[in-house]
Amino acid sequence: MQSLHAAPARPGRRSPAWFAAGAAAVPALAVAVLLGADGSPRASAAFTPPGRVAYVAVDGDSSRIWAADPGSGRGVALTGGHVSDASPSWSPDGRWVAFDRAGDRGGVFAVPASGGGAAVRIASAGACIDPAWSPDGRAIACADTRRGRAGLVLVALPGADRRRLTMSGVGDRSPAWSPDGRRIAFTRLSRSGWDLWVLRLADRSLRRITAAGTRAGSPAWSPDGRLIAYVDGTRLSVLDPAGGPSRSLVDGQAFGPSWAPNGRYIAFWTSDTGRAQLRAVEVETGVVRPLAMPSRNAHNVLSPSWAPVGAHGGPWAADRGDPVAAWLAARSAAGG
Repeated sequence: MQSLHAAPARPGRRSPAWFAAGAAAVPALAVAVLLGADGSPRASAAFTPPGRVAYVAVDGDSSRIWAADPGSGRGVALTGGHVSDASPSWSPDGRWVAFDRAGDRGGVFAVPASGGGAAVRIASAGACIDPAWSPDGRAIACADTRRGRAGLVLVALPGADRRRLTMSGVGDRSPAWSPDGRRIAFTRLSRSGWDLWVLRLADRSLRRITAAGTRAGSPAWSPDGRLIAYVDGTRLSVLDPAGGPSRSLVDGQAFGPSWAPNGRYIAFWTSDTGRAQLRAVEVETGVVRPLAMPSRNAHNVLSPSWAPVGAHGGPWAADRGDPVAAWLAARSAAGG
């Protein structure tokens, strides 16, 4: 999940205008960031981010989904209008981006990653937020926020049939698939705060992987499945889901982690300068670098989602006759 606000998971969506008033109040990053002579982040010749990144661009009281090359800064708007879009999630072949939209006419949608295509509604408003596309492309996990139905659900594709995964009674959010598709990490609200849990799909068994009350949220699996990145309060940390201590990568303000397909970097967003911006931390060294974005939305951008290029592109890339791809394409061509 790539939330619209700074909490590790979102009990409710905040207005994009929150960033102008409140983002600067969070402590600055306590890490090394490459800066230019004027104090602004600069690119490094040795840093070549792989693939594309989808993200949320905030403009006044609207937020829209974009996709860009984080090296060159060239990008394209995937959604438009006076909307409140959030939580982008790539299809495994990189051809579609799922997201959630607030409002009575909102819900979970999928839009062509090339831009210019109509968004396809996958689930209705309230019944599904925080979408996460499965590694095989056949389903989207999301969070049901309706009263009395709070928990995770699985939306099968094509057709959008729903199957309940968890029933927490309070709130399960931010589902994140393991690369092998066998487990889903997520955030659960307890009396002591937010904790990370892992659901094993084969037998529906649940296991908590963080200590109670750690304010842990926004889990993201590494491409090899050996680590989970997450937000620990306002720190960006990683842990081994099989057990062991966590390791802090960014001490300060870092939210919405997303792994690069090569596993070397984790993208995140921060507003330590007073505006929400995208950056990437090198997992091995802890060095943080800025990600280039189109100049028209170089500020107030958040919720990065790195495209799963190459490493786990899924079966769609090799099978253009896939029924899910055909269903999405037909509905998009018909206007959604």
